[in-house]
Amino acid sequence: MSLLILIASLAVDLGRVILVRSELQDAVDAAAREGAAVLPANLATVRNAVIAAAAQNSAYGSPVTISPANVQLLSVNGGTDNAVRVTASLHVPLLFGLNRFTSFDVSVAATARRDVGSGSAGGFGLIGLDGMTLTGSSVVDSYDASAGPYSSTKSDKATLASNHNITLTGSTQVRGSAYSYGGSISSASKLTGGAHSLDAPLSYPAESATTSSPGGNWSTSYGTLAAGTYFFKSIDLKPPQTIATTGPVTIYVSQSVSLKGKVLPYQNKPANLRIVVTSNAAVELSGTAEVYAQIYAPLSDVTFTGNSTFYGGVVGKTVTFTGNSDIHQDTSLNSGGSSSPGSAGAIVLVE
Repeated sequence: MSLLILIASLAVDLGRVILVRSELQDAVDAAAREGAAVLPANLATVRNAVIAAAAQNSAYGSPVTISPANVQLLSVNGGTDNAVRVTASLHVPLLFGLNRFTSFDVSVAATARRDVGSGSAGGFGLIGLDGMTLTGSSVVDSYDASAGPYSSTKSDKATLASNHNITLTGSTQVRGSAYSYGGSISSASKLTGGAHSLDAPLSYPAESATTSSPGGNWSTSYGTLAAGTYFFKSIDLKPPQTIATTGPVTIYVSQSVSLKGKVLPYQNKPANLRIVVTSNAAVELSGTAEVYAQIYAPLSDVTFTGNSTFYGGVVGKTVTFTGNSDIHQDTSLNSGGSSSPGSAGAIVLVE
C-alpha cells in the first residue's frame, strides 16, 4: 500500500512539473517572438518587448517574469543582431517531495529570428538597391498609419536597406536602423537602431503595366481619382495642385514623376496609393511637397529635396534625401510581396 501511495505521489509531482514547464515554455516562446518582432532595435527596446509579452502569460498560477539579463541579441545565419534569445526559470514546490527533494527548478529557453534581406520586402520601408544617401538636415523616422496619424503614432522603427553603400552626412537623423548587403554604412552614430548586415541581397523586379495603352500625362482635369488602376506617361504635380483618391489606387507611370504639390490618398493612408514607375525615368519630390504613398521604382533614381515631407515607403534604384526632407516610414504597409515596401519580416522560432 505504501508503495502505491509513493508511486501516486511521484506521479502527481511529475505531472505538476511537466505542466509548469509547458506553461513556462509557451510564455518564453511568445516573449522571444515578440522581441524578434520589434527588430531592428536596440537591446533595451527588445528587453521591454520581451518582458511585457512574458507578463501576459502565466506559469504556476502567476504572470511570468523575465529578468532583463535573460534577454540577449544574437547574430544568426550571417545576419547581425537578427535574433532574440530568452531564458527563464521557476522554482516549483513538490507536494509529496521525499526527504530533501521538496522542490524542482524548471528552466526553459527560446530563440526567435527575424528573417530580413531574403529578397522580399519584409523588414524594410526605405530601399535604394544600388545605394542610399542622406544629407543636409533630413530626418527619417516611422509611424503606424493603421493606428492613427503621424502625430500620435510616431516611433523609432524606420528601416533603410541597400545592396551597396548607405551614406549619412550633415545633420541627418535616422530614428531607426540601416541594413546593407556587401556595402558600407557611414556615420552609424546617426542611426538610433545601429548599422547591420543583410543575410542576402535584396531583389525587386520592375513591374509592367497591364495595358497596351500608356495613357496621357497626368493633369488636374482627372480630378479626384476613384478606386482603381490608372496609367499615365508622366506626372508633373506643381503647387497648389493635389492628387487625391476616394479609395485604393495604383498608378503606373512610364516616364518621369515630379511631385511638388500634395498627394493625399483616401484617409491619408499610404496603403491606399501605389505609384509604380515602369522605366528608369527619374522620380523627384521637391519644394514643399506633401506625399502619402508607396513609391515603387526599382529602375529609377529617387530624390527627396527641399522641404518635402513623405509618408509611406519607397523602393528605388538609388534613393537620395537632401535639404530638409522629412521622411516618415509607414510600418503598417503590407510586406506580403516583393513589390511592396513593408515593415515586418517573418518571425521564426529556432529553439
